[in-house]
Amino acid sequence: MRVIHFTSVYPRFHGDVHGWFIEELCRQLAELGCEVHVLCPHDGSSPLVEESHGVMVHRFTYLLSRRGNKLTYRAGMKDNVSLAASGVAAILAAAQLPSYLRAAASSLRKLIRKLTPDLVNAHWTVPQGLISALEHPNTVITEHGLEFKGRVLGVSLAPLAKVAFQRARVVVVNSRYMREQVKKLTSTPVVTIRMGVKPPRVEPRGSEPVVLACGFLIPRKGFHHLVAAFSIVKRELKDAQLVIVGEGPMMESLRSLARRLGVEGAVHLVGKLTWRQLWSEYLRCAVFAHPALEEGLGLVIAEAMSAGKPVVAYDSGGPRDLIVDGVTGFLVPPGDILGLADRIRVLLEDPRLAREMGARGRELIQRRMSFKLIARMYVRVYRAVLAHVGCRQLPQPVRL
Repeated sequence: MRVIHFTSVYPRFHGDVHGWFIEELCRQLAELGCEVHVLCPHDGSSPLVEESHGVMVHRFTYLLSRRGNKLTYRAGMKDNVSLAASGVAAILAAAQLPSYLRAAASSLRKLIRKLTPDLVNAHWTVPQGLISALEHPNTVITEHGLEFKGRVLGVSLAPLAKVAFQRARVVVVNSRYMREQVKKLTSTPVVTIRMGVKPPRVEPRGSEPVVLACGFLIPRKGFHHLVAAFSIVKRELKDAQLVIVGEGPMMESLRSLARRLGVEGAVHLVGKLTWRQLWSEYLRCAVFAHPALEEGLGLVIAEAMSAGKPVVAYDSGGPRDLIVDGVTGFLVPPGDILGLADRIRVLLEDPRLAREMGARGRELIQRRMSFKLIARMYVRVYRAVLAHVGCRQLPQPVRL
């Protein structure tokens, strides 16, 4: 079975966190006997074509200068463009969109002609899923988030997503909440397969009074809520520290908020980290917080749980698929800053409870989110598609 995975992000060097989960999925599919090719944008430093762990990676250029990319990587295409008011980089990202669309469609068309794949698995619906569905009859769309509900430069992405979903054979999502959102737009079969987690081979260790959060620093991720909640926690727990991993346009406003609330010395915005550095932070912290105001799943939640850490998150959609409230962490109504602070404080004050919740969460993730299991589920989806070539509609639901 020959499959092209078409994505806007893929690791560019060892330790790169961008698209690492797609890389791991492709590796596992290759180990199961699939011939896997990846098509992704070039970002200036990686080879245009290379073989890595049994996967052939093809990178396409869409700019005269390979190092001028502002559109892909970082926050993801939608957020890179829709943050155009946030700075010159975002304005340049919007300007690069037409070139990207032309180059992506042309590169996929040429690769399909060269390889004659059985399927194309597009990651994210707009634009990869739409382009793939127009170029290949056996397209599987994997939607990792809720970007298809958003707007770019004032234009709603939902009508484009609807076309892509309707032309695809199957849509794969990673939570029940996302399935509900996609089903509003299409009659195409929608399958829930959570993306996997690959923690380092180390056991959870003793923690420090550190609250950890990570993600791109944009409003919908809710980090301003977390800083406000942490300032409440800090009044009672003087040793507590907050570490926020990630970069983005809210970096300075979060620093300013910490200063206004009097906790600037305990709030550490550390920027982007490598994969190993991030896992070191997971293992060091006592509590992981995820204050996103709406979330498709929250893969960082699963990573923290696999490191044996309890999670406090807003009950904003996808996190409910991972966190068992009161068992592996706490779910808080979105926007409830006092509730967020209270649950973080409870776990910091009771290390034994935090360890017990963390251990239960780790066991759950190990059992349900290994990449080997997830790759086998993808192969079943691919086989279902190929078993019904020529049919307008696959069985509802696709049987895994």
